Amino acid sequence: MPGRSPLFVATFMLFAVACSPSDLVLGASRSCTAPIEEALDPSSGVHVLDPADATFDVLTPTSGPHVVGATPGGVHERQLAPAIQVSMLEQGGVIISVRADRDDAFDAASALAGERVAVQRVDGLDAEVEATAWRTRMTCSDVDTEQLERFVDARVGRPDLAPTHE
Repeated sequence: MPGRSPLFVATFMLFAVACSPSDLVLGASRSCTAPIEEALDPSSGVHVLDPADATFDVLTPTSGPHVVGATPGGVHERQLAPAIQVSMLEQGGVIISVRADRDDAFDAASALAGERVAVQRVDGLDAEVEATAWRTRMTCSDVDTEQLERFVDARVGRPDLAPTHE
């Protein structure tokens, strides 16, 4: 770069290498992926009376069969049944799941819990932390509070993102 000091060039190159386009454009961070939209589970229109009657291929679904009624936000030491998770997501809620053996991450994520945001421990979770909303998932290698807050703020209470039952 003609006319630029070596310090400026070195600083610019370090910034260019450290920040990938996906970090700047798609909302990814060093510890979290960009949110990914998932396909609609074909059984998403099915309502079940007993959460145990619904089967899922994943621990933290983003759509599928679900119960009807109020869903529990807040902090949960144990995993919510998947059919209850889906019900919460369908109603515009967000769930932050933390691998059960990560007490520090669970404590940090719990600060984000609220009426429409559930934080739960999940045995066997592949990622350290996952945030789910209706048909959307973001995985994190650690608690990135800023990124999780963005995910929650962009999705909680958004009826335009949830399904309609006509």
